[in-house]
Amino acid sequence: MTILCASDFSLSAEPALAAAAAIAQRVKGQDLLLVHALDLLDPALARLDLDVSRDEAEVRLGEAVARARKISGGIVGSAIVYGSAASAVTELAELRHAELVVVGSQGHGAQPFRRLGGTSERIAQLLEEPLLVVRDAAPFEAWVIEGRPLKVLLGIDRTTSWDAALSWINRLRGAGPCDVIVAQVYYPADERRHYGLPPGHAIDRVDAEVESLLVRDMRERALLSGSGHVQFQPVLGIGRLGDHLVDFAKRQDVDIIALGTHHRHGFARFASVANVTLHYARASVLLVPPERVVSTVKAPRRILIAADLSPRSGRTIAHGLSLVEGRPDADVVIMHVDEQMHADPEEALRKFVPAASVERVRIIVARGADVARLVCTEAERIGADVVCVGSHGRSAVARTLLGSIADQIVRECERPVLVVRSKES
Repeated sequence: MTILCASDFSLSAEPALAAAAAIAQRVKGQDLLLVHALDLLDPALARLDLDVSRDEAEVRLGEAVARARKISGGIVGSAIVYGSAASAVTELAELRHAELVVVGSQGHGAQPFRRLGGTSERIAQLLEEPLLVVRDAAPFEAWVIEGRPLKVLLGIDRTTSWDAALSWINRLRGAGPCDVIVAQVYYPADERRHYGLPPGHAIDRVDAEVESLLVRDMRERALLSGSGHVQFQPVLGIGRLGDHLVDFAKRQDVDIIALGTHHRHGFARFASVANVTLHYARASVLLVPPERVVSTVKAPRRILIAADLSPRSGRTIAHGLSLVEGRPDADVVIMHVDEQMHADPEEALRKFVPAASVERVRIIVARGADVARLVCTEAERIGADVVCVGSHGRSAVARTLLGSIADQIVRECERPVLVVRSKES
């Protein structure tokens, strides 16, 4: 496997070289390839003899290889590519199946009008491999030489876009200690709606009730392995997500900000969290695009079963209970949304619960017309690992005319949903 480090021989390239060599030394099985791009369309290069420029680049690459070997202690190669730095480095990374591309950048935090970005930002737009943009090599060198933990901020949200970034952090933690802060920017009004909490909290004040639910969910989703401390921190948001992450990273004095990325183009990229962070952050930035990673999830421990009072509910409840069979610590909640004001729906539902499971089951009865929304909200409030719903197996025409609560839950719920069919297809 290859770590590719691009160098233009500038002052900002040296920290990238040292960081790439340090990672290659720690993460075993990684070769290091140092790359320099000669852009034949560059007016400055056009005035020089190409052979002279290439010979000079080879000499400087050789010197860089010697410096890198002292740190990594492993195999270090070099290559000269032709074309614009962003395009040439991206193409070589794909050709060599690079596991990580490392570049240097000073960032533009003190120059807000330089918004179009430099080479590192253009590489980030094109690259399909993980990219580490290094501001300072000292934390990486201390990680290798002194065993000092790297301090990493992992930015997450409700999507799975950060799964690959989490996977890379776990690789680093397997190679050496990394203290990780898992951070999620939140907006009180949105989160209160999401968790089904009453509105009215001030948008510019910390919401302790929301933060406790966020920390619970962050702990269950961000499964970290390896060595080092872990902290889960909701971050109150008012403006752009990226600005809040950059400010929080600065206050926490982190070494690396790690983010998942989506490749955005045109005006959309200027507001993306990754682009804002890469442009303004003073810390090094690790951007990891989605990839085919083996995800890690815990066995389900908290099940929400949505049930009506029809005979089919027994089958739905049985499937829900089977998910936590042999797990005495599991929490099973049966939820019924009573639209018709039945006399005692809880008693009717208990008849579907096997005697051996009665003690572990809680029954919730809600009132309202929007059944799917109430179920999805309750799933978030209790932090359900799986939502189990029954389907009456209507035909496509019937679903179109009447709608389907199960279909709506599948579309709207952000938790995994198990649909139990009661009619053969």
